[in-house]
Amino acid sequence: MEKYGAFKRNFDFSGLSPAESQEMLKYVGMVNCCMDRAVQDGSPADSIMLFLGEIGRKLAADRAYIFQLNENGCYDNSYEWCAPGITSEQATLQNMPQGAAESPLSQAFAGNFGYYITDMAAFESADPELYGVFS
Repeated sequence: MEKYGAFKRNFDFSGLSPAESQEMLKYVGMVNCCMDRAVQDGSPADSIMLFLGEIGRKLAADRAYIFQLNENGCYDNSYEWCAPGITSEQATLQNMPQGAAESPLSQAFAGNFGYYITDMAAFESADPELYGVFS
């Protein structure tokens, strides 16, 4: 699998090799486990933060975000989980322009997909502007 890229929430495995399908099934299982734990109790906002924390820890991420399209047609970092020792960027990631249509992240948002970056250095060449924001 690539070091960054969009993934569909409907988990369509058509066109994937058997090895890629097995890798994707691991992610599906992880997401299901995180969702189960997040919805056990608490408010919706608490559940979202639990989900982001579970995802972030399982992926050994520095941060996990949820961005939402605001009334200005820009994106707001609505929810953010940070690993211990990592500074939150939530306040600075508000009212972000949608970006160029060819941007991988913009394409993921437009398709209502998630987006996972495992290697920020590799992501720099894909989207230098967002690399500067996220790194």
